[in-house]
Amino acid sequence: MSHPINDAAAEAGAQIGSFDPQNLVEIRKFTRSTPDQLGAMADGFTAAANRLAETPAGGALAEPYAQLGAHLRALASNSGELSGQLAAYNAADFDRIDNPRPGEDMADYGKNQAG
Repeated sequence: MSHPINDAAAEAGAQIGSFDPQNLVEIRKFTRSTPDQLGAMADGFTAAANRLAETPAGGALAEPYAQLGAHLRALASNSGELSGQLAAYNAADFDRIDNPRPGEDMADYGKNQAG
């Protein structure tokens, strides 16, 4: 059964899943935003748990939903390492991207790729 919350979650999942990086800079932005993505979900589950705690029907569910929020918060915190891992694995590439040589931004490397 469709519900606005399910629809929003499905849309968020589809947006994340449709990420199609075109370059290393886009991948860096994605890895840097992962803690915020998971943090937003954690905030949502924590808020839902708080609201459930205030209702007779959902009071028993408040704790499990609060735990989901806490787990997502932990995932958000740990996912911050992903950006560091990416930077470590690609340090030379990022150094070149972040500190191009004079006039390097004018080069078109696409024409030099085998294809």
